Parts: sequence; C-alpha cells; structure tokens
Amino acid sequence: MNDEGLQQLTKVYDAIQSSTMEIQKIWLTTSVFTWRWWLTVCLVIVPWIVWLVARKRESTARLMFAGVTVMVLAVFLETIGVSQGYWWYRYHLLPFPTTNSMWTYSLMPVSIMLLLQWKPNISPLIKAIVYSAVVSFIGLRIFEWLGMYHPKHWSNIYSFVIVIVIYLIADFVSKRSSFKKL
Repeated sequence: MNDEGLQQLTKVYDAIQSSTMEIQKIWLTTSVFTWRWWLTVCLVIVPWIVWLVARKRESTARLMFAGVTVMVLAVFLETIGVSQGYWWYRYHLLPFPTTNSMWTYSLMPVSIMLLLQWKPNISPLIKAIVYSAVVSFIGLRIFEWLGMYHPKHWSNIYSFVIVIVIYLIADFVSKRSSFKKL
C-alpha cells in the first residue's frame, strides 16, 4: 500500500472511530436504562436461563457447539448487514453499533439449541422453514414495530433464506459423532 492509500485508510478509520464515539454518546443519553434497553437486557439473559433449565444435560456440549456455531455465523452476517447499511438497531445492550447482542448472542442461538433438542425426529428442513418463517415474518416485524430494528435496504425474505441455512448448519453440527473424550 502506498502512502496515499495509507492516508486515505487512516482518514476512514478515524471517521469510524469518531462515529462510534458519537453512537456511544447517543446511547448514554437516549438509550441506556429506557424500557427498550431493559427489554434488551431481559432478551439477553432470560433465554439462557430457560436453556439452562430446559436443555438435555447429556447433550450440553453438543448443543453449545451448535449454539456457538450459530453465534459465529450470526455475528459475521450481522456485521456485514449493519456495516453495509442493510439494517440497523436502535437499542443495544452495549454501545457498539455493529451487533445486536440480544439476537446474535442469545435469542437466535438459544432458540435454535432448544429447537434442535425438541422432537429430534422431525425433518430438520421442516423445522428450519417453520422457525425461519416465525423469526423472519413475525419476530422481525415485532422488533420493527417496537422501534428496535430498522431495515433499510433489506427484505424479510432474505432473512428467511439465511435463517434456514443457519438452522440447517446448526442441525448438521449438532449431529456430528466426533464428540469423544480427549
């Protein structure tokens, strides 16, 4: 990279840092401790409590592996979506603009882990389609109505397809037989 490219890149990173600092100020003055922020706190903590109680204990490691896989995929895709301006979130647990902690670190992985262990003989594709339809066409609309999720250049049909793929990957990962003692 030449000096001109480095200078341009430095300006861009300075602008990102400045924007992030501005978002943190807005978060502190308009978001934190509001009812939507408290809802976010609950939606991060409560699903994990439910999972701790309802999980199949003998499958904890297997389910956690699937859940972490979901988190990695969700964080990756969400970072792309937010940074490219496809959607954004108004309320965050922490003042970082690129990820929505309630969805990526709690609601999606926990709900998929619970669904994986519920009626395991039902076709994963059927479960993925039903789950994705509920998430994409009901859940996202509720969060949009609550003012927490703002699709900008995004259609729920895109989410529908992506969530199906994520669910099927989690199902695949959860059924691997390579979980043996070290």
